[in-house]
Amino acid sequence: MRISVPSDVESEVLVEGEEEHLPADYVRDQLYMILREGVRNAVAHSEADSIAVEVKISPREVVSLVWDHGLGFETSEPKAWGSSRCGRGPSCWTAPSRSPPSPIAERS
Repeated sequence: MRISVPSDVESEVLVEGEEEHLPADYVRDQLYMILREGVRNAVAHSEADSIAVEVKISPREVVSLVWDHGLGFETSEPKAWGSSRCGRGPSCWTAPSRSPPSPIAERS
């Protein structure tokens, strides 16, 4: 798996496990599209300076994560989805006091 990000954004892709454990080619293709969208969102919205993609494939499950070290959003005061106080998108979120650590930085 390869990701394409702007040259000023550090990136890393870590894949563990065997692709043969995926049940069909369309599952692999859908997983790729989901992860690509996560990376695109991180690049477009988080102003991230680093992005990491992790995929762990086992015979029983696939776990995937897209991490970015960017702006993020505050989750300490959750709002009800669809309530009159909150819609269903970024307008519901507030800027965090600090971003979560980057898995790239932790491995350095």
